[in-house]
Amino acid sequence: MKTIGMIGGMSWESSAQYYRIINQETRARLGGQHSARTVMVSLDFAEVAALQHAGDWQALAGVMAKAAREAQAAGADVLMICTNTMHKLADEVAAAVSIPLLHVCDATVAAVKAFGAAKVGLLGTAYTMEQDFYKGRMQALGLEVLVPEADDRRVVHNIIYDELVQGRIEPASRAALAAVIARLVERGAAGIVLGCTELMLLVRQEDSAVPLFDTTEIHARAGVDFALGRQLKIIPWHDDLAGAFHDINAQWIETMFTLEDTDRDVLCNPRERIIAPGGDIQFVEAEGLGIVGACALQKTGEGVFELTKMGVLESARGLKAGEFLLEAMIARAAAMGVRKLYLLTNAKCEAAVHLYEKLGFVHDGAIMADYGTRYERCNVAMRYVGLPA
Repeated sequence: MKTIGMIGGMSWESSAQYYRIINQETRARLGGQHSARTVMVSLDFAEVAALQHAGDWQALAGVMAKAAREAQAAGADVLMICTNTMHKLADEVAAAVSIPLLHVCDATVAAVKAFGAAKVGLLGTAYTMEQDFYKGRMQALGLEVLVPEADDRRVVHNIIYDELVQGRIEPASRAALAAVIARLVERGAAGIVLGCTELMLLVRQEDSAVPLFDTTEIHARAGVDFALGRQLKIIPWHDDLAGAFHDINAQWIETMFTLEDTDRDVLCNPRERIIAPGGDIQFVEAEGLGIVGACALQKTGEGVFELTKMGVLESARGLKAGEFLLEAMIARAAAMGVRKLYLLTNAKCEAAVHLYEKLGFVHDGAIMADYGTRYERCNVAMRYVGLPA
């Protein structure tokens, strides 16, 4: 396990979330009493904010470079700046050390692309929304980026500095940000990037009609990926994997339910039931373990697909293989031009339901009325809200 170095304190409210997420992710992947190896150099945000407002970025570059060197000297193997705005000085920070810097934009763009969104709205401080160091990098990596209009930018910036960095969570401000988000969606945003690490303290998915991309969680998880090594890859369908598709899903279904005739028909005839009608199957492979998971996109109408037969072996516990596979399937659906993506599951599959919610699926009773008759066990229906229009 490598040691994650963090430059924090800007503000400590969000730095605490980095520490929490990194350790929760490490324990989830490794199990038991495991926690992450971390080093944090925490700055006094009052001093940083004063220099920001004064426009003295040269002085801030010196402060950040010094903190980076201290983190490396303390044993960090990789470095993270735990704030979006201070990535304005990412080049200066990277030049001050010999260890890699994980840039928040790079991790965020990768997450957005995994969902298939091409145009996103960006919320953050005025520096982040208005200057080119952030949105320009996102655009260079292939995204179209929308920022709020001037009045809305002022609202977002003031909420961050006057409330969130001071630990104040105001319901009125949550409503104000929801309105800003709605206006970005009206302009065509297929997702919203929470480009300030404090925004996740206030905004929730229910405040947005399109997926939210929380840079704090995305960046923190990227740190864990580096520290532990995310040795997973997606394997596309080919006929030789039909047996693996059957065995993985049969094993998973039988641990939770009873295999029904409809299950057997699909699992025993995946090419005829899924591939030939225009669907797809993909697998996730874990280094040293082989194929550990499978999932299908089954066509049920013109442009309408069901995400189904999502199974992961117990041997992959802690590797986040299910999440990795689900992200790939959503991206695959977008690439196939799917207009409506839904799934059916059971409420007792709590971990799976939580994962679906996390990655942009919402509960929709109408889906059950239209498609929920094939399996008696299905009592939860969800649809994905983040496909490009």
